[in-house]
Amino acid sequence: MCSNNGFGTDPAVGQYKTCDVNQASGTGGDTQAPTAPTGLTSPSKTSTSVSLSWTASTDNVGVTGYDIYNGSTLAGSTTGATTFTVSGLTASTAYTFTVKAKDAAGNASAASSGLNVTTNASSDTTAPTAPTGLSSPSKTDTSVSLSWTASTDNVGVTGYNIYNGAALAGSTTGATTFTVTGLTGSTAYSFTVKAKDAANNLSAASSTLNVTTNAPSSGTNGLLGQYYAGEFGTLALSRTDATIDFDWGGGRPTDDVPGEWFTARWTGKVQPQYSETYTFYTNTDDGVRLWVNGTQIINNWVAMNGELSATITLTAGVKYDIKMEYIENGGNAHAQLSWSSASQAKQIIPTGRLFTS
Repeated sequence: MCSNNGFGTDPAVGQYKTCDVNQASGTGGDTQAPTAPTGLTSPSKTSTSVSLSWTASTDNVGVTGYDIYNGSTLAGSTTGATTFTVSGLTASTAYTFTVKAKDAAGNASAASSGLNVTTNASSDTTAPTAPTGLSSPSKTDTSVSLSWTASTDNVGVTGYNIYNGAALAGSTTGATTFTVTGLTGSTAYSFTVKAKDAANNLSAASSTLNVTTNAPSSGTNGLLGQYYAGEFGTLALSRTDATIDFDWGGGRPTDDVPGEWFTARWTGKVQPQYSETYTFYTNTDDGVRLWVNGTQIINNWVAMNGELSATITLTAGVKYDIKMEYIENGGNAHAQLSWSSASQAKQIIPTGRLFTS
């Protein structure tokens, strides 16, 4: 609130008012939350929705709306109404709902008591027809593309599950094509497809399609290793290295490079087994640089001894360009390249995942 300091309603030039903003009117001074909603009930429900109703909260200034929660997830909000319908639910499934009131100052009440509701059983018990015409338009040594004729349903097909043997390989949300990746070359696989609808009715499986992947590409496993005297000076040695896992100690990879001053470059392809974010680790003495898929992810071209790491997201079965450079400029020498992911324990990248081309 403001005072005139004895100068009247309109202070003269050079005079002033003083104001206490903590006592001024407006939402900035409102820190009191509304009361929690009470009487939460469900007047009606279906197999995919639940209608909710509750008794209004009170507030020292005024309630402006309500947030409705499905478990800990915000399902929706109202701007004052004390009813709400939560939709997009699954038939014959138990849910717990709560409601919180809020005011214009952003104060939120405590949650109402939880209301447990189980949705009705679905009235749709008819499964879609089985997909037909399953075929493979194309394949590689690590992937198989699939295509099929759409199923029909009394209500509507919402998607398809694709199976590699008994294992779920993936799903679509209506598309009648799918590519299974992360396969092994020259290997026989059996694929089936099932259709599904909004009530989670699953069709019978399509006829089985047997596919053998192509033979692996002719690239040799491992990486091309090139060793130079000095910092990429005279090329002293070229060879295929199965992995990057070397500990030369006080020695060197070839007598044609100085023991305390040489560089190495490994190039080729790396093929992940999983579609995940991978962490690449270099452990070197001394400097190191690493590129994956044309992106430099590690750069420490200085005297050092230890491990560095960086992450990059990769797709299963795809062969990515990889290049690692190493410099030895004194003392012992070693160089290692490892990786890990959510499904892959940390390991030296094995020769079966490295290719010279």
